[in-house]
Amino acid sequence: FPGTRMSVLEVPLFVSAAATAIALPILYRSLFASAHRERTDIPPELLYRFEMNSTAIALLTPYWAVLSSLFVFDTFYATGILLFALYAAYTFYPSLRRIENDFRIFRVRQ
Repeated sequence: FPGTRMSVLEVPLFVSAAATAIALPILYRSLFASAHRERTDIPPELLYRFEMNSTAIALLTPYWAVLSSLFVFDTFYATGILLFALYAAYTFYPSLRRIENDFRIFRVRQ
């Protein structure tokens, strides 16, 4: 459309932000739960590694928000990426309560 600007990075970065904030952490958690479904307990080291990996996946999203600011994305994409970043940081940042719940859910031996 004449008069509109479209950065080549806006849509791929928007989709990447949605994937790293929502889809990939849920997929990773589902795969972890499915892989350890039959076990009666799992070692704490395995759960800590899972927590670190899922946090790393989710907290990639704030970096996409920084990139969207640096490249001056359209307001829709920049705001969407920022909201994904806030959601990822709020939901997947490991709090003590969340880790204790995961210990109970995944039957971690202590």
